[in-house]
Amino acid sequence: MSVDALIVWLKSLGPAEYRALLAARPDAARAWSVRSQLRRYKRGMVSLSSIRTDVAPDGVTPEPHELAPHLLARSSVIEAVQKLSTPQLQVFEAVQVLGDRCGLRELATLLDVPDADAAGRLDQVLDELAAVALVWPDDDRLRIGAEAARLDVRVGGPLAAGLPLEELLGEVPHGVMREVALNLGLNLGGAGHRDQLVGLLLRTLGDREFVRSVAAQAPARTSAILTRLASFGTPGNDGTALEAVDPRPLEWAAERGLVIMDGYRLAMPREVRLALRGADYRAPFQPAPPRPVTAAADPRPGEAANAAIRAVERTEAILHACAATPLTALKSGGVGVRELRRLAKTTDCTVAMLRLLLEVACEAGLIAWEGRVALPTENFDTWLAGSPTDRLAGLLDAWWRLERLPFFELPEESRSEPCLDPERAEPYAPSLRGAVVRTAASVPPGRAVVDADALVDGTLWHLPMTFEDPADASHYVAAIWQEASSLGVIADGAPSPLARGLADGRVARAVGELFTDQETTALFQNDLTVVVTGLPSLGMGELLDAAADREVRGAASIWRFSPDSVRRAFDRGLEAKALTGGLTALSRTGELPQVLTYLIDDVARRHGEVRVVAAGCCLRVPEPSLAAELIRARGLAKLRLREIAPGVLVSALDPAATLRLLRQAGYVPAADAQDGTPFIDRSGRRAKPR
Repeated sequence: MSVDALIVWLKSLGPAEYRALLAARPDAARAWSVRSQLRRYKRGMVSLSSIRTDVAPDGVTPEPHELAPHLLARSSVIEAVQKLSTPQLQVFEAVQVLGDRCGLRELATLLDVPDADAAGRLDQVLDELAAVALVWPDDDRLRIGAEAARLDVRVGGPLAAGLPLEELLGEVPHGVMREVALNLGLNLGGAGHRDQLVGLLLRTLGDREFVRSVAAQAPARTSAILTRLASFGTPGNDGTALEAVDPRPLEWAAERGLVIMDGYRLAMPREVRLALRGADYRAPFQPAPPRPVTAAADPRPGEAANAAIRAVERTEAILHACAATPLTALKSGGVGVRELRRLAKTTDCTVAMLRLLLEVACEAGLIAWEGRVALPTENFDTWLAGSPTDRLAGLLDAWWRLERLPFFELPEESRSEPCLDPERAEPYAPSLRGAVVRTAASVPPGRAVVDADALVDGTLWHLPMTFEDPADASHYVAAIWQEASSLGVIADGAPSPLARGLADGRVARAVGELFTDQETTALFQNDLTVVVTGLPSLGMGELLDAAADREVRGAASIWRFSPDSVRRAFDRGLEAKALTGGLTALSRTGELPQVLTYLIDDVARRHGEVRVVAAGCCLRVPEPSLAAELIRARGLAKLRLREIAPGVLVSALDPAATLRLLRQAGYVPAADAQDGTPFIDRSGRRAKPR
């Protein structure tokens, strides 16, 4: 049995290979997990509500005999086959046709792979199929599960060869099979029972030379129809309707088992179809992806880096805006177009780009829903504290696994779908995005694709099973092309280092490569502008963006200093000495214009004339000893009380929380309204915030 063979092979895998298989077939791991949890529930070990069906348990690995049945299940096989590339699918179909326990040499012959190449291209594809447990080695044979062997990957069966004879004979009466055997000149002495007769016909019609010799004796009209059926296959698994073919010439073939007719349909068995295609028939095998059509290109210097930096800056601006004015969800879920347009105006960003960056930020954990509003998370503060390269790498990682296509919109759609809708996901999006980027990454240096359509064939090579109609692929590829261009993965039609880094799984290294040719010095001018010719280094761009307003971006970047921009730098924690020293280090001449140093000193002198203290609320405590007691009280530590003036304390929590903790500590506080009058709370009990 194939399940026993699979168990033996699974036991031969190393720990790393076994873990990789579980990661490649997560549905099988989930199915085992659910079954294990149900068993524990029946034993009373867990409650029904605790059973998880969406994830496999962390740190728990199924044994090979537990995992094997789930790997061979039809639903799991279908999900795995959907992710196969073209050469993987072609080899898989060839193994389906040859059957379980087929030999490697037999497979190489069918695929027209020379012996010298079999150890290279074919072995690599077989290793990839084994990595997902669809086809695995067993000594010098190849094994395939029963459900995988029967799976109709495409219309007409594997290699358009139709159904196998054994399956078709299941509906043929015993008497009809007996007549077929007699017409073929077979000896029925040892084939009295039905199973024996079926076995005899399978062996006979499985002999391709014998089948061709029988077909050679067919009348001319019959021979022509047989040739057509063998070459082009039948439209579906149920065979061809008899109305589509004149059945009279095929009666001769039906009497000899070359076709099966049951009164309303006909089907040519898989063994007969392959035999009639001739001894020189070879199945298609395309191990290398098609090269996209390209043209000579000269991408603008720094275009990809500028796009990538701009995406990071816009993400920061968008999340700061969301912190100031949270996004509100629609009743149906997600952020509507009206909210997106409002945010787009405040962040100088298009609605389409806003969709992309919000979805990427959500995937990166930088923004999340809090009730019906979307707010930045604590991860946003950690992200801001990182270097610009780390921030960009984090966004690219999130985009790579994003189960959304923010730029995708069918031509007939008149309105856009909500953004950040937790109920809406496209699980195929990461695989499709990977196929598009890998196709783009194959473009050689100095070349560029003309448009997104040039990537369609390569994308379909990577994911041939994604689209029922290949014509639909162009819309999806165009959407991902726009995403990649907006993030600097593609620039002027050519792949940037980011594309190759994502394809190879080395994003951090690719980000560093993208910013190798950077300008580290700038020209400071007396009109309070600073000019950088070329791509500014990330550190220089970050400092100048903090203290000046960028007016021009491109081959040369220009910033302008103003009192407001310098004040903004001080608001972010920079001091006058540190700012002057940092800018001087960037100066091409080693010094700053006097007008700029005067501006920095003047703003620094005035900065902080008025101090605004952050506090949840304010406490008035006229008695100094009581104020000191409150500050030292252990039960009030959460309030983080501090005295900002005699008799005035500030608390880190809001008035309601402060009152509650004071009362729990045994004090008898009273609350005042904003106008100083006594505050009477008539609202009743409040729910705890999430």
